[in-house]
Amino acid sequence: MSRALRRAVRSPFSADIERAPMPDRFTRPPFSSYDEKTDPVEHVSHYIQMMSLHSHNDALMCKVFSSSLGPTALRWFNRLRKGFVHSFAELIQEFGIRFVMCSRVPQPVDTLLSMKMRIGETLRSYASRYWELYNEIGEGNEKIAISTFRMGLPKESGLRESLTKKPPEDMRQLMTHIEKYKRLEDDWMQSKDKGHTTEQCRVLKDHLGQLAKAGYIKEFVLGEEDRGTGQGAAKRGNPLPPLLGVIEVIHAPPRSLASVTRKGVLNVVTKERSSDAPPAGKKIKLAQEPISFGDNDLEGTAQLHDDALVVTARVGGFLVKRMMIDQGSGADVMYPDLYRGLGLKSGDVSKYNTPLVEFDGKVVIPEGQISMPVNMEGKEVMVTFIVVTSFSQYIAILGRPWIHAMGAMPSILHVKVKFPTEHGIVVVKGSQQTTRQYLIAMVNQRKEGTDQGGYDQQKGPPQGGPL
Repeated sequence: MSRALRRAVRSPFSADIERAPMPDRFTRPPFSSYDEKTDPVEHVSHYIQMMSLHSHNDALMCKVFSSSLGPTALRWFNRLRKGFVHSFAELIQEFGIRFVMCSRVPQPVDTLLSMKMRIGETLRSYASRYWELYNEIGEGNEKIAISTFRMGLPKESGLRESLTKKPPEDMRQLMTHIEKYKRLEDDWMQSKDKGHTTEQCRVLKDHLGQLAKAGYIKEFVLGEEDRGTGQGAAKRGNPLPPLLGVIEVIHAPPRSLASVTRKGVLNVVTKERSSDAPPAGKKIKLAQEPISFGDNDLEGTAQLHDDALVVTARVGGFLVKRMMIDQGSGADVMYPDLYRGLGLKSGDVSKYNTPLVEFDGKVVIPEGQISMPVNMEGKEVMVTFIVVTSFSQYIAILGRPWIHAMGAMPSILHVKVKFPTEHGIVVVKGSQQTTRQYLIAMVNQRKEGTDQGGYDQQKGPPQGGPL
């Protein structure tokens, strides 16, 4: 007998496993044979599911496992030393080590940002591509996944409008919503192919009304103003969903800086409506003209000044204050107060290995990066924030990546930022009062900290804990 044949008939199991009897009337389940191309963890999971009725029988789990292996994996099994395996846990551990190179590497949630519905593509096709990519992603933030699906839809999509007005709370609600619109889309495509008219089919006429409300045949529907004038009016922006809360830093100087571990207090206040939110009826300039600044933009500002451009925006459903727009920053930066206020966890952050350099030349090693939707005056873009733990008087920095994504033009002199939308040029005014209030608080903090020995002029205020 050849060495290979002797190896094939040799058992790698311990004597206890070998002596264990097979159960009466045992029938081998129809396993999917391991082809050395799929994830070994997925194969073991499949095997355990198929053997779920016998999972308590460790010896049987060991003996049957080899029958689920393909040629290459079976050769590995036959090379195991005699008596080497004493339990099923040991067997699958060795299996995982041998075929670890076949393990599927989860895609980061950021890859969903590349998903866009193509011109002429059906919702069914787009959703299929999205779910295929989503299933390749490891555990991530569902709110980010939901937002990226919505952002990938055309701006005129009825589904996008619906998801903006009432965002799904989880992936199950999103899938239910998508299925509803897919059925409407399928019915619309069938009605086009059959060539029915509303006079020929009253049922179809009623159904077309539903399709019009869903936004699938907007190009064929005239509004009340269109019927009267024959020309379309400027389209109003979609109303924003309710706020989840407000994130801001209250810089009240503590009595003893030596005993505190944070820069200030983070308030996340759930409320129906914030007085600091942009007014719902705010007028915006609709003229599609080149973005520029003039003397009239100086009205309402305190001149001369050296204030930073600090604004408010919606991030992940929260109204976030004290965000600085900085043309000199090559990255969009998130500081600990915003990270904690959004309720993010370490698992939501993906790796980012490139260090950042501060203005004073100090190198900062980021904790990672995370993509979040940032909405300012109804215009929303996905922003990849670099998460850092260093001290900052601001809760986040919107740098050149955000400025370019928005097509924005900020002006520190005029304390404003302007950007184009499909409804015209939007003007957002910064808050000089907020900036100066913070500076006053910082001066008081430094003075009290110096008096009590709790402030280091070189290191700055006490740092917060790790993310």
